[in-house]
Amino acid sequence: MERRPTSNATAAAQVGPRSLLTSRAVALGVLLLMIVGSSAIPVKQLLEQRDRIAQLQSELAANKATVARLTAEVERWNDPAYVKAQVRTHLHWVMPGEIGFFITSSEDIPAVEQFAVTTSTKSEVWYSVLWKSVKKAAVPAAPVS
Repeated sequence: MERRPTSNATAAAQVGPRSLLTSRAVALGVLLLMIVGSSAIPVKQLLEQRDRIAQLQSELAANKATVARLTAEVERWNDPAYVKAQVRTHLHWVMPGEIGFFITSSEDIPAVEQFAVTTSTKSEVWYSVLWKSVKKAAVPAAPVS
């Protein structure tokens, strides 16, 4: 006895090779595209938030370093010896009994004779001494050679 092909087998033989693109495959592809499309915006926001968090953490570290530096500076200014040293350096103050010198470059220093202090033997009134000083200052100094 010979077997005869069934009607299903003859129908498949007549159609040819089956297409891989079925309605189920199309539905699955559309579903995957929808999932990827709907998750793209949240993923983008997640990445932006991570970048922002990293930026804020670096700013926080910089701010902490600034706070530590300023706290140390406040501690230094609470030390009386540091305050005294700063006043002496920046304001050119001297302690009682000390002699302060202010040194400039040699080009800026005029002749010593101009700064010579003259002592008066007679007692003059202060305003006459002041007026003589003003008159003397109005006369141009001799050039230094």
